[in-house]
Amino acid sequence: MIAVVDRGGNLQLNTRVRSENRAQLLETLAPFRPLEVVTETSPFWPWICDLLGAAGITFHLAHAKELRFIANAPQKKDAVDAEVLARMLLTGLIPEAERGMVEDAGLAAAGPGTARSHHEPSRADRPAQSLD
Repeated sequence: MIAVVDRGGNLQLNTRVRSENRAQLLETLAPFRPLEVVTETSPFWPWICDLLGAAGITFHLAHAKELRFIANAPQKKDAVDAEVLARMLLTGLIPEAERGMVEDAGLAAAGPGTARSHHEPSRADRPAQSLD
């Protein structure tokens, strides 16, 4: 799921892109650039980080265990989770996971490459987007 929230907190997009269609993912995000992206720790986060990093998009990795209110939400739906993550990123409330620790724990085993951190100035000027 992809949810894009603009800097005013307005939902701009909430859609699904199949994980094997990497070109479509970049095409879907293109109108909203520059932006920052967040996803929860999962087996697929490393390739997302690599793909978006190569495209110059800032990537944040949310610590899934620290997102208890998403895990315990009465309406557990990917579209809702993606929007909540995007809003959390916009407000600076993402509990970031240490990428090296996640890789060491084996959660990155399904993804190719090495995750890299890409830092950009001022979050306030970019929409927040979640992949969940």
